[in-house]
Amino acid sequence: MNAAIRAVVRTGVDRGWEIFGVRNGYAGLVDGLVERMRGEMGGTAQVIATGGNASLVVDVARSIERVDEHLRLDGLRMLYADAHPSDGAVDTG
Repeated sequence: MNAAIRAVVRTGVDRGWEIFGVRNGYAGLVDGLVERMRGEMGGTAQVIATGGNASLVVDVARSIERVDEHLRLDGLRMLYADAHPSDGAVDTG
């Protein structure tokens, strides 16, 4: 889905169009999903947007509290370090 959204937005921008429906629609999907998850959890959770498109929707999505484009990579680095404790080359700090 992200590739399709990215292609539509880039094509529109290249043609000089102002693209807002896709961004607002995607933000609405994110907000709806977060609302349902919070309802099922019975509490609150911090919402951190990750990935290349995160910065495109953070301004219009009500539920996104911050963007961390490297969060997924940091988590993978920590998992690798836990699985390979003798490898001193990986710094998880």
